[in-house]
Amino acid sequence: MFNKKLRSYRMLLGMTQREMAEHLGIQIRSYQNYEQGIREPNFDTLIKIADLFSLSLDELFDRTPPK
Repeated sequence: MFNKKLRSYRMLLGMTQREMAEHLGIQIRSYQNYEQGIREPNFDTLIKIADLFSLSLDELFDRTPPK
């Protein structure tokens, strides 16, 4: 699940939810909603998250590219 993966990667970076929200330019409540699985980020925010973690969007969502 995206929300659990998001939390895991954030913790690997040693960042707080507040720091993530600030880095992404969003309200902390919005970020908390992402980690709780209440909401999903928009496309621009997803790109920022993937860039921060040095992942592709496919990797971020555990998708295997089509062959």
